[in-house]
Amino acid sequence: MASPFSAGCRRRLVEGRGLDRTDSVAFGVSKPLAGSIRRRSLTVEEAIAIANLAEAMLDRKEFTVSTSVVLQLVSRSNCPAYDCEFVALAHANGVRLLSVDRQILREFPDVAISLNKFVQD
Repeated sequence: MASPFSAGCRRRLVEGRGLDRTDSVAFGVSKPLAGSIRRRSLTVEEAIAIANLAEAMLDRKEFTVSTSVVLQLVSRSNCPAYDCEFVALAHANGVRLLSVDRQILREFPDVAISLNKFVQD
């Protein structure tokens, strides 16, 4: 059973619009895909295909974030350091953070974008 978002996300990734200059997205792939598998909104095969595509697009593109920036984000939010690393990375690169995490979306609305909004844009 596909999620209402799977076709839109797949289309944007295939079109290369998931990571273009004007609408780039920094994201962690495993957590949202795992949640989608558990909710049965994606099959394992669909999730693996999306993960493989995302990994191929990010191959050899490693990023570092400033620990001091991460700790500043931790100090002014209730998000764990791991999540703040993604927020810091997105902010430092001037891109949006695609997230299904309600806490990140609520605490960092200037950086984070929901899956629903991403697919609609």
